[in-house]
Amino acid sequence: VGRDQPDVAPTAAWAEAYGHDAVRDAVHWFLRQFNVKLYDVMRAFKAARLMCPVTVQTLGVTPASVQQLRAFPFLDKDDTIDNLAGELPLYLAAADGTTINGENIRDAADQKVRWWRGHEGQLPFWSAAVKKVLLVQPSSAAAERVFSLLNASFGHQQDHAHSS
Repeated sequence: VGRDQPDVAPTAAWAEAYGHDAVRDAVHWFLRQFNVKLYDVMRAFKAARLMCPVTVQTLGVTPASVQQLRAFPFLDKDDTIDNLAGELPLYLAAADGTTINGENIRDAADQKVRWWRGHEGQLPFWSAAVKKVLLVQPSSAAAERVFSLLNASFGHQQDHAHSS
């Protein structure tokens, strides 16, 4: 760069500030979507982890943790939660040392269903709750909408920024 030519190369600090400004609104929008609109879905997925005899061993589950299952409207009843909390020590004892060694996701899921069938008599309240939770259809539609909107909002601008 000659003495009489201005230095137009951006500094690293300027580039970082520009990048933050460029994505700030998108990040805030995404966080609002995730923390508000997807809040109930995330609560349900988190609560569903209690239904896995392998995962439940690492969660440090207590009777108070069972309250998370209220995320499912069909489990949001005091007597249901009380019965699950009462049966929790038996569930934790039965699950202790349980491993699932599936070749793939479907095989692992089948093994978990067989585990629950085998413990249905010992854990009637948990087994009934698991059957209901397994009927819930997980959907990625909300997440797909978020990414679709982000792509629609920033796809062209991002392509244009790369070509400059």
